Amino acid sequence: MKIMINNYLNKIFLINRFYKEFIVSLIDTTSCYFSLTLTLLLLNPELFSNIKIINVYLISTLFLPIFFFLKVNQIIFRFISFVSILRINFAVFVYLVTLLIIFNDLDTYNINFLFVILHSLIFTLLIVISRIFIKTAYEYYSNSDSNKQRALIYFNDIENFSLNNYYLNNYNIVGFVNESKQNWGKKINNYDIYSSEDIYSICKNKFINTILIVNSNDVIIIRDHL
Repeated sequence: MKIMINNYLNKIFLINRFYKEFIVSLIDTTSCYFSLTLTLLLLNPELFSNIKIINVYLISTLFLPIFFFLKVNQIIFRFISFVSILRINFAVFVYLVTLLIIFNDLDTYNINFLFVILHSLIFTLLIVISRIFIKTAYEYYSNSDSNKQRALIYFNDIENFSLNNYYLNNYNIVGFVNESKQNWGKKINNYDIYSSEDIYSICKNKFINTILIVNSNDVIIIRDHL
């Protein structure tokens, strides 16, 4: 499970920044709709039976251009500070005022000041929690070996092989592959030695994307991004 999580984090954190910000905008939209639904259930559940509920959800998405202008969607991944939280709160305040103005002019929605305040408070809380979660995930990713290529080392000369710092510093070593059946199932530095016959199934099951071949202490990458 940990390997699978690391693999997905590796894919997410290495994508283009535009797509990262797009993902964050989707998270914010989900948070907005969840907050709106919860507020409706608490204060105005009868509105669910009204077709106008669709308009309420559409109006609530006005936070998107506000957040884009104030660059709230860029408060992601590496850094979140007190200043960042203040910027989030200011953006939600602008959103709150916008909702108050709109719903004040649309009396038929039966949405009052308390409704908008509660929705904004829940929405702010969810945004801050999502940013803290993203920051925690990034720190976990940065402090683990998940940002290194997962690799198998393929070698034949088991007597003279030495696992030096080159391999450990540049790759997340999963294990070794050897041709000799008598070495299969053994360990080197607590890493398993696998059969060369099972190399492709091992790569698939253990999310390995690099195979290194070692010959007289020279290293050649023979397959990358499997």
